[in-house]
Amino acid sequence: MLGAFIPFGMGIAAATTIPQLLRVIPAGAKVGRSLYSIIMVLATTVLVEGTKGKSPLPALIGAVVVAVCLGAMTLLGGATKRMRGESV
Repeated sequence: MLGAFIPFGMGIAAATTIPQLLRVIPAGAKVGRSLYSIIMVLATTVLVEGTKGKSPLPALIGAVVVAVCLGAMTLLGGATKRMRGESV
């Protein structure tokens, strides 16, 4: 059960960065996407294990963190395209 709170904490940290992602074009968008993908892999593991073990809290935490990471990665993908000068 405590293992679910590690990705949850990472998800909260990821969620707090989304407002900044909406306001500015981050210089490290490509690196940021890599970091979010690592957090998403951890959260997916928690989601799968929570589902297998029929534990609703870890499954919910995993699902929320995956959703936050996907949203952040989408924003960073747009920022990467803007940095390259491509149309978004």
